[in-house]
Amino acid sequence: MAAAMPGAGSAAAAQERGISATFVATRGDPFSELRRVAGEVCAEAVVVGASAEAGHRVGAKNSAVGCDLGFRLSGQAQAGTGRIGAVALRLLYLILVRFAGWLVLLTRSDAAKDVEILVLRHQLVVLRRQVARPQASWADRAFISALARLLPRARRIGLIVTPGTLLRWHADLVKQHWTCKRTAPGRPLTRPVIRALVLRMASENPTWGYRRIAGELAGLGRRVCPATVWAILKKAGVDPAPRRSGPSWGQFLKAQAEGIMACDFFHADTIALTRLYCFAVVEHATRCVHVLGVTANPTAGWVAQQARNLMLDLGDRVTGFKFLIRDRDAKFTAMFDEVFRAEGIRVVLTAPHAPG
Repeated sequence: MAAAMPGAGSAAAAQERGISATFVATRGDPFSELRRVAGEVCAEAVVVGASAEAGHRVGAKNSAVGCDLGFRLSGQAQAGTGRIGAVALRLLYLILVRFAGWLVLLTRSDAAKDVEILVLRHQLVVLRRQVARPQASWADRAFISALARLLPRARRIGLIVTPGTLLRWHADLVKQHWTCKRTAPGRPLTRPVIRALVLRMASENPTWGYRRIAGELAGLGRRVCPATVWAILKKAGVDPAPRRSGPSWGQFLKAQAEGIMACDFFHADTIALTRLYCFAVVEHATRCVHVLGVTANPTAGWVAQQARNLMLDLGDRVTGFKFLIRDRDAKFTAMFDEVFRAEGIRVVLTAPHAPG
């Protein structure tokens, strides 16, 4: 018993003397030291408990051997108690060091903190050169997208994702939200019989244009849109409108571009997946786009009011326009067309099922 006690005391004293050196070496990462110390405490507790239990069982079997083991286990228990005390002292020291570091941080100037932030940012830049591109989860994407809006536009460049990536994440979210089955855009397919008849008329009558062919088909009881006849001839490599005189189609558009306007809707989805509709009008000559309004519920009355606002914005320039091109959307009612007809502008409709 007396021989065991000095050994335990010397071990505890040696560990107490090594406390400062250990903390000086591990001050850079105090949390790892905390984890290591906690592991040692648990290990010592298990060893002491197991030793005590073994001594109790041996003492029950043989009293002589139990007395001898009792002295040894008593020394081990006292040594373990001293080690636990040293570990507790080291843990208390770590807490005091961390608390002192926080106090020092509070007393530092803003300039020193800014310099440290710059150094940390440069370290991140160095690490990005060596680490592969990270894979962000949906939770990471939502967190970055939400907080990136609060940053100034210039600060968004330093993120691990670019603004284009944030827009792509939003587009993927919208794509997953609108999962309804969509039909193929464009006009329905033309029957092969009509296609063969159009090409036969064009080959037997080289001077006929696509409108003349559409009229002849109507006389035969086949009602086909002139635009469909034009598409069939164009795809087959036949001139849809052979002209003997006058300007070409490109020359006509250039000559009439000063007096042509076109209007249409386009939509955008917000971060909350709310669809907004924007009504815009473009001038063909200058490519100037007039964004008239944005709404989540475009009604016929709202669209007509936006047309009146456009007339007020144009002022005297309204007299220079002759045509307005629009599609066959139900939101463009007679009230909308009347606003332009009152100014002497002719409303021209696009072909049915024509893509926008």
